[in-house]
Amino acid sequence: MKKEVLSVRNSRKIYIPVYFMIFILFLAVGAIKFYGKEMNDWAFRGVLIFSAVGIFWTETHRLRNKYEITENAVIHIKGLLVRTIKKTDIHALSDAELKQNPWQRILGIGNVSANAFSEITILKNVSKPHLVIKFLEEKMAEKNAHAPANAKARR
Repeated sequence: MKKEVLSVRNSRKIYIPVYFMIFILFLAVGAIKFYGKEMNDWAFRGVLIFSAVGIFWTETHRLRNKYEITENAVIHIKGLLVRTIKKTDIHALSDAELKQNPWQRILGIGNVSANAFSEITILKNVSKPHLVIKFLEEKMAEKNAHAPANAKARR
């Protein structure tokens, strides 16, 4: 039996405003250099520092969160150096929900919530959230279909 695992991270699309700002700054610097104008060294260094920090921050923020959906659990791995791993058993999940604000709908990303009693596991800003929620619901259905009869009776 093949084990399917869906592994997702926060989408880079959520950081488009930061990348766009860096692009605009480089265009401005390029235009200044193209037209032969003088540019203050501190302004140029500021553009370079802002760009480097912006890219570093967005990438570390994105890499800090990883979500995996297996046939047994939804797993949220958080952190780079210090890691926290939160597993929610598929049996414990009662439903799944997709939330998208207008910006997320335009970008094709969204937040998927998996509810387990009073606890909620949220997969934030994932690409193709419709496919993620479909995969999650399939795993929930498979797990519930293979649950022992006495476990179904207790529900």
